[in-house]
Amino acid sequence: MEATPTGARTVARLARFVEVALADCDLSLPQYRLLSLLSEGSVNASTLARRLVVSRPSVTALVDGLVARGMVERGTDPADRRHVTHLVTERGQAVLDAADRTAASRLQDLSAHLSPDDVPAARAGLAAWGRALDSYRETATRARHWPTKSTTGDSMPPTTSEDTAAREAGAPSAGQPDTAALAAQAAATGMLSAFWATVQPGAPAIRSAQGDRTFAELNARTNQLSRALRARGLQAGDSIALVSSNRPEFVETLYAAQRTGLRLTPVNWHLTADEINYILRDCGARAVVVDGRFVDTVGEALDGVDARALLVVDGAHDRFEDYEQALAAESGEDIEDPVLGTTMAYTSGTTGRPKGVHRPPAPPSGAGASELATLVAEASAYVPGQDLNLVTGPLYHSAPLLFSLSMPLSRGAGVVLMDKWDAEETLRLVERHRITHTHLVPTMFHRMISLPQEVKDRYDLGSLRNIWHGAAPCPVPVKQALMDWLGPIAWEYYAATEGFGSVVGPEEWLARPGTVGHPTPGHIRILDDAREDLPAGVPGTIYLRAPDTGRFVYLGDEDKTSSSYLGDYYTLGDVGYLDEEGWLFLTDRSVDLIISGGVNVYPAEVEAVLITHPSVGDVGVIGVPDPEWGESVKAVVELQPGYEPTPALAEELQTWARERLAHFKCPRTVDFVEELPRTPSGKLSKRVLRENFRQQAAAGTDA
Repeated sequence: MEATPTGARTVARLARFVEVALADCDLSLPQYRLLSLLSEGSVNASTLARRLVVSRPSVTALVDGLVARGMVERGTDPADRRHVTHLVTERGQAVLDAADRTAASRLQDLSAHLSPDDVPAARAGLAAWGRALDSYRETATRARHWPTKSTTGDSMPPTTSEDTAAREAGAPSAGQPDTAALAAQAAATGMLSAFWATVQPGAPAIRSAQGDRTFAELNARTNQLSRALRARGLQAGDSIALVSSNRPEFVETLYAAQRTGLRLTPVNWHLTADEINYILRDCGARAVVVDGRFVDTVGEALDGVDARALLVVDGAHDRFEDYEQALAAESGEDIEDPVLGTTMAYTSGTTGRPKGVHRPPAPPSGAGASELATLVAEASAYVPGQDLNLVTGPLYHSAPLLFSLSMPLSRGAGVVLMDKWDAEETLRLVERHRITHTHLVPTMFHRMISLPQEVKDRYDLGSLRNIWHGAAPCPVPVKQALMDWLGPIAWEYYAATEGFGSVVGPEEWLARPGTVGHPTPGHIRILDDAREDLPAGVPGTIYLRAPDTGRFVYLGDEDKTSSSYLGDYYTLGDVGYLDEEGWLFLTDRSVDLIISGGVNVYPAEVEAVLITHPSVGDVGVIGVPDPEWGESVKAVVELQPGYEPTPALAEELQTWARERLAHFKCPRTVDFVEELPRTPSGKLSKRVLRENFRQQAAAGTDA
C-alpha cells in the first residue's frame, strides 16, 4: 500500500476522530494492547488507531492477524494455533483485500478536508498502517507453511531464527507447552519465581544500587532464606515482619514468605521504635528481617516480641543474626512442600493505632487473583524477559508492592528499585534501563512536568508504555499535561486489592477527563449519609461490591471491619459520583470533606485549580474552624523555585480561584510552607496538615 498524497492527507485528517475510526470495532483490552506491542513498538495502539481510515472488517482482520502473530511468537495451546491458522489463511486475506478497496474509496471522498500542516503526520500514519498490513501478510505467508503437527503432535509453527535468539537471551520460546497452566500452578504455591527461573534463568529480575538478581539468582536465594526460616522454627501461618528499604533482600523475604505459608507484614521504616514495637506485637511477629540502616531503631522495638528469627541485612547488631550467613548455610534448590503465604499491611492510623488488614492468600496474577489485579495485569501486557518496571515508591506501601513489584515479576518482567524518589532521577533511570512501566502518584506527575524544559529534553523516555496511578484523585490539568508530554500512556485504577477493580485507559480518560473507569453494573453504589442510593451526577460515599470469598478483615478489630461493610459492599471512605452513562468520578475523601455554611466543599476540586497557577509547586486544602461558617477553606501552598511568599501572592491565588470556582469554594486564607507534609509513598498527608494547624492555632500563631 503506497503512501499517496491523497491517502496521506485523509489519514491525518481522520487522526482527529479516534472514536469514529474504532467506534464499531469492539476491540478487547488484550487485543488493543497487542496491537500496540506488535506494530513495531514505535507506534502505540492509540496513535495507530487514530490514523486508521478503514472499515470495521479491515480493522478486525488487522487485529486478528496481529493477535495471531502474538499467539505464535509467545506460544499457545494447540486449539489456539489451529484458530490462528484459520484466521490468517482462510479468512483474513480476503477481508483485507476488500478493506483496501473500501479504504481507497473513502480516501478519495475525504481528501479535500486536509490542511497542508497535516501532511507530515498523515504520511507517518499511513506508513504505520502499511507496516501493520505488511506484518499481517507476513504472518499469513508463514502460516501457509506451518506443519500441521509438531514432533509432539501439536499444531504449531516452525522455530525461526528469532525464536532461537529470544531463547538464548533468556526469554520464553514459542514452543514451550502450557506456559500459562504451569505459571498458574506455580502461583498457587508461591513458586512463581521458581517457574520464571526455569523459563528464563538469565533474564534480569532485579536491578538496584544494592545489587542485581537474575530470575535464577532470585529463586535460589529465596529458597535459601525459606530453609533458614524453617530451620529456626517458623511454620505456615506464622507472622514475619520486614523493615527494609527498596533492595533485593526485600524481594527475597517477600518471596520466601509467599512459598512457606507465612504472613508477611512490611513495616514503615519511618516509624519510631514505639510505633514499630506496637506493630511487631500486634501482628505476632515470629521473625523479623531488618535493613541495617534501621537495625538500631528496630533493636529498641523488640520488647514483648516473641521472635524466633532475627536477621539483619548489610549491618550488625548483637540481637540479630547476619542475613548472608543464614543464607549461606542453606541449599538454593527449590523447597519441598511449598505453601502459599499472604501479606498483611497496616493502615496509616488516621484515628488511633494502625490496624493490620488481613486477607486470605492469593497470587498477584492468574487464577485466584483479585479482579483489580487481573485487569491491571492484562492492560500492562508485560513481555517476559524484556520489560522493566521502575519501582518509585517504598515497598512497604501496598500499591508499589503489588503494582510495581509483585505484578511484573509474576509476569516474568524485571524491576528497577529506586531507593528514594526524585523527579529527574526518574527520567535518568527510564533512559538508562529503557523502562517500560512504572507506578506514580499525582504529586510525582506534577513534579516531573514542572522540571525545566531543558531537563526534560535531556532524556529519551520513548521506552515508556504504561504509567499507572490510582487511589487518589488526580487533577485533570496535571494528568493532561503529563500525556501532552509523554503521550497517551497514563493508566488509572480504582479500588482496593481485595476485590472489585476499575481500570481506565488513556484514550477513555481523554474522552471523559477525570473518570476513574466504567465499573461493572452492580459493583458500585453511591450512597448518602442515610445509606440511601443517590441518582447519577450526585456525589456521595462510594461503596464497592466485595468478593464472594477472600474478604479482608482488620486484625483484632471486628468493629472496624463491620463498619467498613454494608451487606455485600464496603467503602474506602471515598466520595464520588456516577454519570448518566455509568462512568465513575472521584471528588474527594470523606474524611477530607469541608462543610462550610452547610455546603460541601471538596478540597481536591480547589487543589486542582490552584495547582495550575505557575507559582504553585504543590498545595493542600483543608477545613479550619470558623465561628460563622463552621469551617472555612484554607490553602497551604508549597511554592515553585523562584517565587517568594508574600501577601500579594496570597491574594493573587485567591483571585485565581475565584475566577474559576464558585466563591464559597475558594480559600479564605492562603498560607505558605517550605514543604508540605507527605506520607512515605509521596501522597500529601492531610492528617498531618490539619494537626499542624491545630497545634499552631493553640499556640496562638497562624498555620
